[in-house]
Order: sequence, then structure tokens, then C-alpha cells
Amino acid sequence: MFPKAGVRCNVESNSQISGVFFRLEVAWPGAVPQPGQFFMCRLLPSAVFLPRAISFETFYIDPGGAKRLSFLIARKGKATEAFALLKKGDVVELRGPLGNSWLTVMPRNPPKPIALIGGNAGIAPLTALACAVKAQNLFHFYAGFRTEKNTLPLALLLTPAAASAVIACIASEAGKPRKKMFGAERVKGRIPDFVNYTGYSAVFACGSGPMLAAIAGHCRQSSTPCYVSLERPMACGTGACLGCAVQTRNGNKRCCVEGPIFPAEELVFE
Repeated sequence: MFPKAGVRCNVESNSQISGVFFRLEVAWPGAVPQPGQFFMCRLLPSAVFLPRAISFETFYIDPGGAKRLSFLIARKGKATEAFALLKKGDVVELRGPLGNSWLTVMPRNPPKPIALIGGNAGIAPLTALACAVKAQNLFHFYAGFRTEKNTLPLALLLTPAAASAVIACIASEAGKPRKKMFGAERVKGRIPDFVNYTGYSAVFACGSGPMLAAIAGHCRQSSTPCYVSLERPMACGTGACLGCAVQTRNGNKRCCVEGPIFPAEELVFE
């Protein structure tokens, strides 16, 4: 059952970005979230019983002092399709912020930049980090997408991710040959194949399991510290249901409580 501590929040805007992706912005009266954390989100009313775990993309306080949260969501099924149809004034129920944060694994005074590697909607928690940390050119952002139609608009959304982020490479698995876009290389293929892992103090990544496994393998070979944010279906967000168990070298852990961010070296990738 959805926790009773959920907060009813009004939808401020909901706009399609490209293809299957849309951005949902809501008024949020609760605690300030840390980059990498997530919320259990549910529509009110809803035919979908269980909430969905969604990482927030941006948090800000508007000129009137109201707090705002935005979520970058991809249509994947009945629940996300319902989220896509929300309009200004509709109500969603949020519980959070939950989970751990990228800030807990940030190296102090890194001698080299940190690579942020996001796949599809997995760019959202990394954008949150780039917006939260104010350090010039600290991050190099790598964004990977499955299709060409999703690539350009999402790349445009990355550009305001504070002065801390440089767009290093944008890839689509069904894309065009190499060319420049916003000063970044635009390539065809899988984004893990276009990163110079030895050039970074650490790698932070979020995306599909196969993508994260590939990145973890590259980081292991280059001895580069790697942390990944896992995407798992969650029912409660509190660790009670054990439905989001993650296999690690130290036994199973709950993605919603001990994660969603884990050192890649601890994980057992399927």
C-alpha cells in the first residue's frame, strides 16, 4: 500500500520534449532533495494501484518563494502514459525524497573532471547533480539515446545544466555519422564506447543494466572509480517489500534504501 505520508502536489506544467519523453513539473512543499534521490509518485485519482519510483531532474525556488520539482519521464506503460496526460492543476501524490545522493560519493578536490554518463531518462539524476554543484567545468556529460528523434531536444535540455557541466558526447544507437553539436561530438553507437575513462577522477552513471555493466567493465580496466544509479521497479520505497533487491558481492541490498546509487565494483551484473 502507498505510504500515508505522501504529499499531495499540484501539477504546474507538463510538456512533451521529444518522442517518448516529457517533463512534469510540480509544486513541492517538502524537504529539499539531494541530487540522485527519488520520489514515489502516484496519480490522484488513479487506476494504477502502485506508485512509480522516479528520480527528480531539477529542483528550484521560484521568485515567489515556492519550491518546484521537475521529472523527466519516458512513456513505458500504463502508469507513465497516465503521467503524460496530466494538466496544470491536476494532483499527484509524492513521497520522498528517498534514497542516497551523488554528493555522498563525490571525491574531494578531484584532480580531473568527473564523467556523467546517462542513458535515455537516466540523464535526469545526473542533470540534478550538475545543477546542484557550482564548480566550473567539473563534469563532462555523456548522453546516450536509442533513437535519433529523442536526441536533439534532450541535448538542448542539458545545456542549462549550470556552468559545472560540459557536454562531451551525444550518441544515438540509430543516429548519424560523427559531427559536432553544441561543441560536443555526436556519434552513432552506444555511449559507453565513446568515453576516455582514464581521463576522469570518477564516473557517475545511470541507465539500463547492460549500459551500466559495460561502463563498470571499462572503469575496472582503467582503475577509475565508478558509481551507478540503478533503475528498479519499487512498490513501497521504504525497504519493507524487498521487491527492489539488488545482488551485490556482500549479499542482497535494497535499492530504495541502500541505493539507488552503488559503487559499481560491489554489484553483480546479470
